[in-house]
Amino acid sequence: SVSTTEICDNGGNCYPKVFEATEEFKEIFEGQEVPRGKKYAKLLDSDDSRSSSEVVLFEDDEDEDEEIFSNILSILDGLEELVHELDFGIKLSKGEGLKSIISLLDHGSNEIKKKAALVIGAAMQLAMKIVNDNDGLSLLAILYGNLKDNEFRTKCALFITDFIDPNMVDKSGEADDVLDQQQQGNSLLFSFSDVIGSWCELFQFTLLDRIDNVDEEEEDDIISQISSQELDFDSKEKILRGISMIRKHYPLQCPAQDKFKIWLLEQADLVKDEDYLEDYDHLISQVKNQYNNF
Repeated sequence: SVSTTEICDNGGNCYPKVFEATEEFKEIFEGQEVPRGKKYAKLLDSDDSRSSSEVVLFEDDEDEDEEIFSNILSILDGLEELVHELDFGIKLSKGEGLKSIISLLDHGSNEIKKKAALVIGAAMQLAMKIVNDNDGLSLLAILYGNLKDNEFRTKCALFITDFIDPNMVDKSGEADDVLDQQQQGNSLLFSFSDVIGSWCELFQFTLLDRIDNVDEEEEDDIISQISSQELDFDSKEKILRGISMIRKHYPLQCPAQDKFKIWLLEQADLVKDEDYLEDYDHLISQVKNQYNNF
């Protein structure tokens, strides 16, 4: 009789139908089910060698079935939690694992791209220079412009704010960080400056939830793509803090768009008499001051 607990490949090799985690990293074979909702981990020690490269290795197959799709999502869910652990996050960032995750930003599924971006964002906070060296920020910016999801946008704003904040950089232990590279004037600065400028522009367009009287065709396309969902005040505040942080450290890369100036004035009028939005009101004033009150 055919076993319902095992599956076999064409070579006659059989293995459990449901993947079972152990204290060691194991390969997940084709067709194996990964139980959803369960997360597995093992403690990393000094004897672990490039274990992060064994964590994730995906292939973007246009014809992949629902089972493989679910497996990828389950693994990314687990990685999003595990990457917050310092040892695991740093090893993942320095090995081939991060490159595998970055490759998923080109996946055909928006859900997988979003999950991959969240893992990259978490890794960014632990190994910022490594993520930037692997073009993670640039790819994340492209995904931000294409993925119409406010939760994802807000998380990106938090990631970028922490990425630039010198206090967060110091905590991550990155002595040779991107802020040092700015002072050194090395070749990475040009690429980094470009991508930071694109983040400033993306954040501004995200906040423009009204697109009346748009004159430039290119601007119209960007705004209509990015501002398809209205943001609540909490999300607006996080994105605005991202703009403020970029403007503070990279003023030349973060000019105020004309419609963004109008938006700031409208927001100031909207919240000036609302006590519960006092912090948001202060942030609006702070950003206006950063732009010399226009």
